[in-house]
Amino acid sequence: MYGQRDIGKGLEIEVGEEKVRITRVGDLCRYERSGVDKLFTCGDSVYLYPLPPVNVPVRMFNHVYFKLENSIAIGPDEEVEGFIAMPVEVGVFASSEEGVIDIMSPKPPKYALYGSPEQGLIGRYVRTRFYKSRFDADPFTAVTPVVIANTTDNWVEVTRIVVPAARIRLYYRDSNVRAARINMNVTSHATATVSVTDKAPRGYVGVPPYRQEVALGLGRFTMEWGI
Repeated sequence: MYGQRDIGKGLEIEVGEEKVRITRVGDLCRYERSGVDKLFTCGDSVYLYPLPPVNVPVRMFNHVYFKLENSIAIGPDEEVEGFIAMPVEVGVFASSEEGVIDIMSPKPPKYALYGSPEQGLIGRYVRTRFYKSRFDADPFTAVTPVVIANTTDNWVEVTRIVVPAARIRLYYRDSNVRAARINMNVTSHATATVSVTDKAPRGYVGVPPYRQEVALGLGRFTMEWGI
C-alpha cells in the first residue's frame, strides 16, 4: 500500500473508507475525495506514507496519550519490553520527500487531557494493550516497541504513556507499519521521562522526516501527572 504509486492516466486508491481519485487535467493533476478537491503540479507518481497521528483535523497537538488496557507492575530496578498499537495517518505526497497534498486519518481521532486543566496538555487519545510479543496489525496501525524501566527502589504500576509523537519515526514495508522504539524511565510512583529513538527495523523503509522542523525539545517528555 505505502510508497510510490504511478498515476498513469488516472489513479484510484482506497484508504480505509475513503476513496481517493487522481486524474490528469492538462499539465496538472486533480485530487478528489470526500470534502477535498484540489489541483496540484504532478509528475508520473504520487507517494503514500504513514504519518504520526497528530495532523488531523489540523496540526494542533504534538503528543499521543496511550491508555493501557492492561496495567503493568514493575519491580525496583527492573524493566519490561513489549509493544503497543499506535494509529497512523496517511499522507499523500506529490514527490518522494515533500509536497504534501492531503493527510487522512482512517481511524477517527479522539483527544484527551493529560494533567490538570491549568497546566496539562491535550493529546491524541489511544487505548491499547501492552503486548509482550510483536502482533499482526492492519495498514493503519504501527506496531510500536516500548521499553519501560523502573529506576526507583519501589514497585510501580504503569497505566498510561504520553509520547512526543511529532518526533516518532515511522517505517513501512508494503502495508506493514512499524514505529521507532519508545523508552519510558519511571522516576517515581507518579512521574516518568519518555523519549523516542531513531533506529529502523530491518527490511523497512523510513518515512521522510518532513515534520522535523518542530522544536528539538519535543523528542523527550516528562510525565508529571501520573503514570
